Amino acid sequence: MSDNTGFAPSKQGTDQTPSDILELATELSEVRRQLSAEVKLRRDVIKPIEQALRALKDPHRNAVALYEATVALEKPPDELALPENYSALVGGLRALADEKISGLEFTFARDLRATFEEIGFKLEGPPSELIADLFVIKVDMRKRQMHIQFSRQPATRKAIKLDVDQVVAAYERARREICERETDLEELLKELFEAYERTLSASRQTGGLASKYC
Repeated sequence: MSDNTGFAPSKQGTDQTPSDILELATELSEVRRQLSAEVKLRRDVIKPIEQALRALKDPHRNAVALYEATVALEKPPDELALPENYSALVGGLRALADEKISGLEFTFARDLRATFEEIGFKLEGPPSELIADLFVIKVDMRKRQMHIQFSRQPATRKAIKLDVDQVVAAYERARREICERETDLEELLKELFEAYERTLSASRQTGGLASKYC
């Protein structure tokens, strides 16, 4: 008969055989495994809780850290028993994080607009998607980075850290590379003519196939 732990009771007394000792060690190892798994599950939840507690000391300044902690807390292990108010509590944290991140986006956009005005450019659009001429500056405050696009195509090779000076430098570099580069008109006309010839040839082939089957 087994006890309420699910394991068979070990033999008592001092006349333990080697096989009895091995069985005892095996059962003890299984208990340790189960308890270790439970400890890990709890640790995976406690760690973001501690991060959220630190962030709550200054939720505006630590909005991104609060958001990251909330994302982790929104997906707790199914095997772990949680307090009844857990979901409501995490929902409140998420709402607070989103609110504070919106504030950070506004502040960053304000500073970026002011810096761009100093170099002669005006930024339009909402804080998360600022427009400078044909360029779009996409701000991702939650990932602490941003991208610059030109005509819906990436104008920067990689994401840029959310730093006003770095954003301005990346924009000026992209603008020089795209808008101020010298163009060889003869080479451009040649490329356009070749593209026209390819298009014309393709249309003739399509027309020939159409007449063949009509």
